Formats: sequence, C-alpha cells, structure tokens
Amino acid sequence: DCKFDLYLREDTGGEFYLIHDKGCIPRIKVGADYENWEDVVSVFLHELQEMVLEKLGCRFVQNNNFSKDHSQYIFMMNHVNFSEMCYRSASALTVSLPDLAMAWKKWQGKTK
Repeated sequence: DCKFDLYLREDTGGEFYLIHDKGCIPRIKVGADYENWEDVVSVFLHELQEMVLEKLGCRFVQNNNFSKDHSQYIFMMNHVNFSEMCYRSASALTVSLPDLAMAWKKWQGKTK
C-alpha cells in the first residue's frame, strides 16, 4: 500500500515526509519551477521511490551526520524488495500522474 498526499511547491527539487501521527499519511512535495514536464516526473519518481524504500526498511544513513548531506543515504535491497518498490511506484504513478500533470500545467500558466 502506497498512500500519500502529493503537493506542488515553488522552486525545484523535492522531498517526502513520513508522518507517524495517527490518521496521517505521508507527503511528497515536488518543485514545480521546471520548464520540462520530464523534470517534474523525475523529481516525483525520485521522491516516491525513496519513500517506498524507506517504508520497506531499505534506506539507511551511513553515519549520524544529518547536515543536509543527502549523499549519506544508502539503499540496500534484494530483488524482492526491488520488485516491490517498482510495483508500488508504478501503482502510485499510474494514479497520480494525470492530476500532477494538470496541476503543473496550471502552475506554468500562473508563472508565465
């Protein structure tokens, strides 16, 4: 199961938040300030797959340095984990991309 809220935000890049409060679901935020749709999808896919890997217990930090150095994250998985990540990501993309595309096109109209 891969439920989450998806938001566009200013700027580029993206992030995800796992919210552990009862009744809350994770969030993915994607920067909308790209000229190419492929860049938006790439950021969304990156954050989605990283979030899935975290939920599967496959994402680790090499040390206790959390100073915004994203190179500290490593991913360890077997083929079953990889297949599960692909399946969950594909399921989420299939449902989310049409709405994300519509929201991004509206965003582009507001910023031009």
